[in-house]
Amino acid sequence: AKVDLDGEVDRYSPVTIRGEVNPLAAETSLDMTMSFRNIEMASLTPYSGRFAGYTIRRGKLSADLNYKLNDRKLEADHKIVVDQLELGDKVESPESIGLPLKLLAEFPEHPLATRILGDWICGALILEQNEERIEEAIETLYARPEPAADFLSVVARIQERYLARNDYSRALDLGNRALQVYPERAEAILLYRYLAHASAGLGDDEQASIWADALMRRFGVHPDIVSVLIETGHVLRRYGLYAKAAEVYQEVLKKNGSGKDHLCALTGMA
Repeated sequence: AKVDLDGEVDRYSPVTIRGEVNPLAAETSLDMTMSFRNIEMASLTPYSGRFAGYTIRRGKLSADLNYKLNDRKLEADHKIVVDQLELGDKVESPESIGLPLKLLAEFPEHPLATRILGDWICGALILEQNEERIEEAIETLYARPEPAADFLSVVARIQERYLARNDYSRALDLGNRALQVYPERAEAILLYRYLAHASAGLGDDEQASIWADALMRRFGVHPDIVSVLIETGHVLRRYGLYAKAAEVYQEVLKKNGSGKDHLCALTGMA
């Protein structure tokens, strides 16, 4: 069935919902796009007070959301823009996610905002805090992926935490999303290393090899390439990708690394 809806939020904020859904089929399918424009964020105060710990004085929210459901797999794409957000009074709430929202709102371009948010997310993962709160924090991070170097560094740290939990799918998703924003940045080197790891962990040997090849091809002159390649080779070897691991180690031997680096590569090839 086709869906074609138009409406408004608070009379002045247009909303459109377009797409197709087949809820009665044996395999439910969905392809839905929702668009919200210039929603007054002050009306969200009941929720921001409860979950974020602050009221909202003013601000505009626009969002484009797309959901696809095929073969029981849900794909979601969110693009959210917050304009002129100004937080109000602090609200004591046991359900507050505890983020440094004042800092994020008042200094959105300051590099410490991204780093502090990353520290909170990594700490929450280590302490196994509420998953919904962690997801909210991650979406906040991806809604303002600047400055690029700090954003990519933070994403790599979060990927590492998910890999430590053997949550390969989440590490893969985060890395792919970050590369859609910054596909060519030198700071993305660790994302490729962790994407290869995540793919190998999921048993996708072909994709793990593709990420390893891209790592060697795109970051050949990166100052950290030798150590990253050694780590990648060890991961590939651990998951049984011996031939691809050998290629990675061979690449290490071509570099002007230390004797210790070459010994690590030769040991890995043994």
